[in-house]
Amino acid sequence: MEKYVNKDGSFNHGKWLRETELNENDILNELITELTAQNFQMPKQDKANKVIMALQASRMRFSMQDNKNAVRHLQDFEGGKMFIHIQYHYVQTKAGEPVYFYHQSQYWLKDQEVNVTQLYVEKYEDYENSGEKTKQVIGRALVATDKFLEGLKRLTVLKKG
Repeated sequence: MEKYVNKDGSFNHGKWLRETELNENDILNELITELTAQNFQMPKQDKANKVIMALQASRMRFSMQDNKNAVRHLQDFEGGKMFIHIQYHYVQTKAGEPVYFYHQSQYWLKDQEVNVTQLYVEKYEDYENSGEKTKQVIGRALVATDKFLEGLKRLTVLKKG
């Protein structure tokens, strides 16, 4: 999936569609939310410290040690099969505060506890009025899935998929 990431860190849906056997109608009719990696490779992180700070700004209880633990744990699965569940959330702590976009790639296996998610994070200062104009790409980081999902419960979800 790395080859479909733009220089600014955003996902290039058009390139992905062109290089897969799926067409846009297939995507719209049945959204793909699960992938299988047969030879799993560690995902790259980018500005993990900034992602952790964004999580903290959303009042989630994360530290750089959480990131280091997730990286160490996920390395054990490199080279094997990995299932990846994909979803996203636009969230806000309260009205008037910035909106955060959390794109999640949740790694899991049926017979082993993986419990690691790669987060791609964007921040919108004025989501309601200016949307894309105020988008700031924060970065990518690995975190514990259960801890992230628990923190998500304390936020107002504006949109998800």
